[in-house]
Amino acid sequence: MKWNKVKRMICLRIFSALLMAYLILMTGFTVFLLNQQKKQEIMANVSYGMQVNNSLNAELKEYLKSRKKISDLINLQDKAVSKMYTVAQGLELAIYTEDFSSVSNTNDYWFCGYRELQKNNKFVTKYGFIDPDAWFGKEDLKELEKYLQEIPVAEKVGDISSYTVNIAEFYVEGGMIVPVKITVTPYYAKEFDESGRVIKSCRKQSEENIVFTVSYINKYGLKAHTDGYITYTTRDNSNDELRNMVLDKYKVMDSIADLKLQSVKQITPFKYRFYQIVPYNNYITVDDDGIYRSDFWTVIAVEVNLLDKCGSMLLFVWLSCFIIFTGVAILLIMQTIGLYNSREKLESYRVETTSALAHELKTPLSIISGYAQNLKENIQSDKREYYADNIYNNVERMDRIIINMLEFTKYDSDKLVPRYTEVPLQEVCTVLINRYTQQCIERSITIKSDGEAVIKTDYMLIEKVLDNFFTNALANTEEGGEISIKIINKALEFYNSGSHIPEEELKDIWEPFVKSDKSRSKSKGTGLGLSIVGNILKSLGFTYGVFNKEDGVVFWFRW
Repeated sequence: MKWNKVKRMICLRIFSALLMAYLILMTGFTVFLLNQQKKQEIMANVSYGMQVNNSLNAELKEYLKSRKKISDLINLQDKAVSKMYTVAQGLELAIYTEDFSSVSNTNDYWFCGYRELQKNNKFVTKYGFIDPDAWFGKEDLKELEKYLQEIPVAEKVGDISSYTVNIAEFYVEGGMIVPVKITVTPYYAKEFDESGRVIKSCRKQSEENIVFTVSYINKYGLKAHTDGYITYTTRDNSNDELRNMVLDKYKVMDSIADLKLQSVKQITPFKYRFYQIVPYNNYITVDDDGIYRSDFWTVIAVEVNLLDKCGSMLLFVWLSCFIIFTGVAILLIMQTIGLYNSREKLESYRVETTSALAHELKTPLSIISGYAQNLKENIQSDKREYYADNIYNNVERMDRIIINMLEFTKYDSDKLVPRYTEVPLQEVCTVLINRYTQQCIERSITIKSDGEAVIKTDYMLIEKVLDNFFTNALANTEEGGEISIKIINKALEFYNSGSHIPEEELKDIWEPFVKSDKSRSKSKGTGLGLSIVGNILKSLGFTYGVFNKEDGVVFWFRW
């Protein structure tokens, strides 16, 4: 395909228009999806706050029934510790009572468990937090974290396979554990399975535990506990700013006073900070002073990157739509350029046709003008009859050209509406043979016809096709030659003896005013006959063509 400036401009404009449409649609879709995701995150946080309240529902009810004693608040704080342990990473949460006393909140403390003997002589498991920075120096803290986090790799019997960290002595106050004595016991590999994994380990009885102690004076008469353990070291990805938001009870109080229980702050184009205050059972009352109250308040703060939530979907939609838009762009470009090429071809065809028609008319006009001038000036008066005959003949020639042009327009394949009937081809051929028999006798041309078929087509149109084939054959057959018509295998072949059509001219033979090699014929045809044939056969839906034979040329069409 030849790409000129116009075609490149077409390509650029179509692609630019579709790219602009793609970007507008995708931007709109992205904004819509991110906005929906933002709404979903807000609802999820509200729902999460209610779930936390519901998970502590029994404890909260018990606290409310006990007339809200300080001792009961401490008990409630103890029970709420485990709920903080299960809070999702990246989310900060705090629970307050009606008078904004802290029940519990997320933190970076160590999560611990211990067993406590009840009055019925049964043990229950309780939980608490250790604030490591409050009780250990940097060196001790670093060593303790090593024992808590490190997983030794034992390669042979006697290698250290694990550490057990126990809280040997401690006190508990409001869910916070005061670690008086922590012991670290190393265990050594004793037996391996076939894959090299330790399946049995033991401690050395002769080896003393590693001990960490804390100086603490029990001023408040707290109950001493033993046999505690640390199950979790720290909350990853904690956000001090978010935590300070949920721990700032004055911010909580102001937000409730203004009834602004929900706020969303955009940090970056895709990152949002959500702040939620959820009342207990999602219920708020107003007292006589116009103060909003609830038995408990759950405060949630979280930063969400919306791209993390829906980035994969956006990527898929952007890529898939880009592929679709690119395909559509290519298709439109190819179709538009195809239309442009058709227009170029039509314009070229119009110019060539006009030029050919002018050339065809120029010759007889020149002859007429010359002979008319001779008659006017009375040159060689003895040839007046000769001049008049030539003028008449050239006028007839011009008339034939105009008639053929009108026929060519009439038989335009886009305008023809065939009237289909059952047509016996042999009958049409017989009519044509009878029509041109005298001319063939005068030039000693032999006519043959073989085969028969009845096809569904337009009688007048198919007769016109065969008539033009016959006149073309007569024009290009030498004296003593042969013309034959053969109907076989759903095809009609029209043969005439004589010289071949040059191979490079075969594809153009159906174009108007295109004549075959001048050596093939001495007639003065208009060059429109085969073009009319082509238009008719196209309208009838027939395939057609021409090829050279050993001693002549064959025109054919197939139905």
